[in-house]
Amino acid sequence: MNQYSALPVVFGLILLTACTVSPSLQVPSDDKSQAAQQVREGIIELNDGQYALARDRFETALLLEPKMAEAHYNLAVALDRLGKHAEATRHLKEAAELAPDKKEIVGSEFYLNRVKDGMK
Repeated sequence: MNQYSALPVVFGLILLTACTVSPSLQVPSDDKSQAAQQVREGIIELNDGQYALARDRFETALLLEPKMAEAHYNLAVALDRLGKHAEATRHLKEAAELAPDKKEIVGSEFYLNRVKDGMK
């Protein structure tokens, strides 16, 4: 076995790790609202791969605070993971409209790939 035979395995692990990193968006730490708590708990579920539960948390947050950009963004992530790409794009656009100066949203690779590049 030579030194290059492990490269495909290493590359595969790097690729797998890159694909599983969540592009979630935290709410400000000083936000103690119920909606913010739902987002925080949803992010934990999102990171655990529990996308449907995360979706439910983010939807609850939006019922409590419909203009919370972080909840729209994270809901888009969960919906995207559930294969609901059109819905995800809609929530990404909403997040960007609510917080057009928030680089974590409009400058994110997730947003740029889904909305800016025209993927629906």
